[in-house]
Amino acid sequence: IRWQHPTRGLIAPDAFIGLAEDSGAIVDIGAWVLDQACAELADMHACAPLLTMSVNVSPRELVMPGFVDGVVDTLDRHAIAPQQLVIEVTEETAMTNTRIGANAIAALRAHGVHIALDDFGTGYSSLRYLADLPVNVIKIDRSFVNSRDPHRTSTMESIVHLAQRLGLFVVAEGIEDAEDLERLGQFSHIAGQGYHFARPMPAVEAHALVQRSVAQAATAEA
Repeated sequence: IRWQHPTRGLIAPDAFIGLAEDSGAIVDIGAWVLDQACAELADMHACAPLLTMSVNVSPRELVMPGFVDGVVDTLDRHAIAPQQLVIEVTEETAMTNTRIGANAIAALRAHGVHIALDDFGTGYSSLRYLADLPVNVIKIDRSFVNSRDPHRTSTMESIVHLAQRLGLFVVAEGIEDAEDLERLGQFSHIAGQGYHFARPMPAVEAHALVQRSVAQAATAEA
């Protein structure tokens, strides 16, 4: 999400999401983002029916009454299967949130929605808690992916291997260049996310990217 300010121009989320959290506006913003994401995903399913969509959710949204029902209603309105939506929560949220938030995450999983743990490894939990966290996906923080420090590389290897043994899908964040991508070659069944693949873009450009990817895959298979 970006804020097109009338005088300051395009403002990145880091500059205003904190304010939205503090004021409570993040609840309405989050509901709008979820609705827009599901609408775009429904359109993209015309050419890529297995595509999933990930949406970040704030701690404040998780504890709002009716949050889970709102997510389910949005999926129903756009005819999106629950497993094709991934709700992303930060490691901090998963480890330190209230019982209400934890119940919301569990309820979403019960409905079939997938849960991703974002920025994993930033210090709020440890590997031994992975089996107890109610998530489907682990997203390893870019500080491990981009690091050339052998200790951090070893830690990343431990995270990947344990997560996969627990049946969790692993995504490496912050793939910025070909070198980052090459380092992922040592792992199997791991996905990457970052500017090396694509930068943030308007929905119409994202649709075009998906269409090109589908066409390229079809050509390669042929």
